[in-house]
Amino acid sequence: MNIVDLEHPTVSNRPVEEEAQKKKRRRVFLAMTGFLLGIYLFFSFLFSDMGLVNYLRLGQTARNLEAEIAALKKENDRLREEVDDLKTDPQTIERLARERLGMAREGDTVFQFEKTPPSR
Repeated sequence: MNIVDLEHPTVSNRPVEEEAQKKKRRRVFLAMTGFLLGIYLFFSFLFSDMGLVNYLRLGQTARNLEAEIAALKKENDRLREEVDDLKTDPQTIERLARERLGMAREGDTVFQFEKTPPSR
């Protein structure tokens, strides 16, 4: 039986050490690649065209547009009522003729006031 001196081996461990270093470099390379890929995916998730930041901005824009649409619908309803009143209600027609056109009924007394410039 041969006794092997473990402290001073005659056989070199160099190939085993090189293999261990290769494995270690490979693990470091894979870890760095995974880390960089993770960073890329994270920033893509946040800032790409379909990212979270753009999604939130589009949501706010949609809410603003919905509010504007609701206000315009309300204004349209008011204007439709005014048009209906102008078509069917003689009192509305008379009121607008007096207010906007300065018209008066026969027999009405009209008072006209002159605007005087403010005194200094």
